[in-house]
Amino acid sequence: MFKDILVHIPMEGSITPVVDCAVSLAAVFQSNLEAVAFDYQLLDGPGELDGDVVGEIVEDISGTQQAVIALDKFAAAAKASGISWSVRKVDISGNAGEMLARLSRLYDLTIIRQHDATTTGYDDNLAETVLLNSGRPILLVPYTFAGRLQIKRALVCWDGGKAAARAVHDAMPLLGVAESIKVIGINEQDTDALRTSSRALADHLARHKLSTEIERFDVGVADIPTAILSTAADYAADIIVMGGYGHSSILEHIRGGVTRATFKSLTTPVLMSH
Repeated sequence: MFKDILVHIPMEGSITPVVDCAVSLAAVFQSNLEAVAFDYQLLDGPGELDGDVVGEIVEDISGTQQAVIALDKFAAAAKASGISWSVRKVDISGNAGEMLARLSRLYDLTIIRQHDATTTGYDDNLAETVLLNSGRPILLVPYTFAGRLQIKRALVCWDGGKAAARAVHDAMPLLGVAESIKVIGINEQDTDALRTSSRALADHLARHKLSTEIERFDVGVADIPTAILSTAADYAADIIVMGGYGHSSILEHIRGGVTRATFKSLTTPVLMSH
């Protein structure tokens, strides 16, 4: 169950997608929702930053007007929903992704808005950095998202790997309230002696009293993001569950491209774990 949720309030672009998604999700699970906004401080001069000391947490929302306005908008939406909520402003002059990753470790879920690839700014690599360094799942919200998050149809992307397994585990609260679940098996072998197939996953979920349908497809690695998003659109998925890959090996580097491509092309909220 999601008892504590952290949501990052961006200082660039619209905050409405991520606020609407976070507040509605917290209402479903009666979670405590904390919003964090980063107040980026300019450096006084050239030099390298200490990677461990990248900001100072402040307990109120005083500071730059931009951060105040953003957090006030969040507070108004949270108050109207009746959920338990709080706000935090962080004065920061270093790596925002590393700071958010550190904060995320004490929350069940961190919600981040997708970066608009047509723009550049402080938050360009925020989601990927948090995914790879927090040890916790993230919910990535498309910057085009609008309205409340529905959790009627969940699409689970499964390749039998450890990242996918963690994502399924982390997404169990969402799967538990979904009305239907589709598992897509990606590039599966006809025989699976290790019992990690999409059918085996469906059996596992059935023991949790979750019924699923299965779809299998074989595509090249470069085409996986398109296949996932196309299937999500055909299924009218409200949320996608998938593993996020890092770069510790050649294979994971290739799969890491899938993660980055999904970050750029996202049209449906996705819960991702590493």
